[in-house]
Amino acid sequence: MLETYTRLFENLDVGILIANDAAIYVDANLAACRLFGRPRADIVGHHLSEFIDGARRDEVDVQWKAFLRDGVQHGNFEIRLPEGRSQQIGFHAQANFAPGLHCSFITPGVDLENNGNGSMLTICAWTKRILVGDQWLTLEEYFQRIHGLTITHGICPAAFSAMRNPSSKP
Repeated sequence: MLETYTRLFENLDVGILIANDAAIYVDANLAACRLFGRPRADIVGHHLSEFIDGARRDEVDVQWKAFLRDGVQHGNFEIRLPEGRSQQIGFHAQANFAPGLHCSFITPGVDLENNGNGSMLTICAWTKRILVGDQWLTLEEYFQRIHGLTITHGICPAAFSAMRNPSSKP
């Protein structure tokens, strides 16, 4: 059975990256190597931040902590290719698919400046603020300013239960 999974891993057209808790890649399939423009040996053993543009590297640790906290993350990011160009990558990441191992499925991403239908929002993985132009708005500010909606707050049953019993999670 392991041989079947190995063949699946290697032959999918979707890139697969596996990282450890420290955001160091421990495996990459052939599709991921093609997207990154690098052989496997130049990906495995390297930190996620090594493939991100220098100006955005500081964000990696915060994003990684938010990913581990939330257990899942998806969206787009820009990677640096070996020849200096950059490329948008779409990803869906799942934390702890095995203890201490985290998997990202990657594909060529959408152009964030011109994604065709305006359906993509950038939301802070940590604070959940929404990027509108050059401003980070709270969810309430976003709905008021962009959609003209007034927000009220309630509490869902799971959160209410967690508040009454702090050892449980919503």
